[in-house]
Amino acid sequence: MSAQEKETDVQTYNNNHLTVLVTKKAHCQVKFDITLTGQAVEPAYQQAIKTVSKEVSIPGFRKGKAPAHFITEKYPSAIKEEFLDCVLQNGFNKALQLTGIHPLKDSTKSPLIKECSKEKGAHFIIEFEERLNPPEINLQEIKVKRIKTHPITEKDRKDAIQQLLLRMATFIPITDRPVQNDDFVSLNVVLFGDLPKVIENQRLQVNSELLPNWLYKAIIGLNTGETIEGTTEATSDAVEEIQTEHSVPFKATVSSIWEAKAPELNDELIEKIGLKSVQDLEEKMQERLEQTAIEDAFDQQSDLIERALLDTYPLDIPKSYLDEEFKIRLKEYLEPLSNHNLNDYIKTHRKSIEEKIKKISIERLSIYFILHVVAIKNQISPSAEDMTQEFVRQRGLMSIGRGHLTANNREELEKELHNLAMEQKIKQYLLNNVTFLED
Repeated sequence: MSAQEKETDVQTYNNNHLTVLVTKKAHCQVKFDITLTGQAVEPAYQQAIKTVSKEVSIPGFRKGKAPAHFITEKYPSAIKEEFLDCVLQNGFNKALQLTGIHPLKDSTKSPLIKECSKEKGAHFIIEFEERLNPPEINLQEIKVKRIKTHPITEKDRKDAIQQLLLRMATFIPITDRPVQNDDFVSLNVVLFGDLPKVIENQRLQVNSELLPNWLYKAIIGLNTGETIEGTTEATSDAVEEIQTEHSVPFKATVSSIWEAKAPELNDELIEKIGLKSVQDLEEKMQERLEQTAIEDAFDQQSDLIERALLDTYPLDIPKSYLDEEFKIRLKEYLEPLSNHNLNDYIKTHRKSIEEKIKKISIERLSIYFILHVVAIKNQISPSAEDMTQEFVRQRGLMSIGRGHLTANNREELEKELHNLAMEQKIKQYLLNNVTFLED
């Protein structure tokens, strides 16, 4: 058991008739050990008699008007049950008031009852999750380096126009030869790093400038259906999904090979895509690349700020939240591994995989709650104009395969736009209020 998982010191709270021993564990788990004196439970006993009296009929008396001794003699079991419920509910509520602890909704477990009588009082143990207590965030404490926007070169622009032409290309399947330079291939790649991942049916151009060297060399000469295994090299300038921070084992399978017949860049094509000239295309592409560079710098800057927030304001995430997030992320992660017949690998490495997924889940939930606190404190909320701008932004991103809209109807679209616009607005607020370190 790690230090984080160990119980903290037991704290004692008491008054004349109530004692609460409070034990806290990781992920907001709390145990109350509650003791009530006989004098403290007496009102609950009287309340139990009144409640039972109102529920039963005794000849000669209206409901609720029979003498107490009639009720206690005739319905002792019902009174005992009602008395127990009253003691537990009232005792727990008084313990919460005394300690100032607020339970998470629907997190309270069934109590362990050690004693409950009119004469001796009550002693019971009850466990629950405490409501998350977000910290008071001071953004001026957050200091990060400033990310500079990547300058756009003429080569960047030419490459982008070439990729545009390739997106309009006709793809012809190749079945009679192995992979050659500038072919397109559909790849399934498994990276066996600290947290193995699968890249499924990724269509990539086989080009030494576009692929990491280890993958380029591995797939040249492979036929459809062939698999190769090897070791990656650390790279940060490849397709994002295939980037690795350090060398890890990999397995790559060529699912299919394609030859691309891209259209010529001429006046007819320029007119077809709604532009006036090649120069017009170049200017539009320059604008798009510059905007993309700004987006990339914004995302990188936001990531640095989020990491600094996590380091400065660690949160204790409630166990129920963590369990749900962990369950979803683990399922999403394991399914593609299972689809690639890696069940034996999963079985062997399950413990380490689960530890890493748990860490990721904690981080993502923590940053969600931190950003939520920032939004509430500073009354950040997207306007209709913000959502419209986000729609335009997403359409631009989708044109280069980077958008996040998945909605199938208007209601879903509005919800997605609201969430995306909110995220952008919070991140922009962070950028405007943190401290940047000078080079």
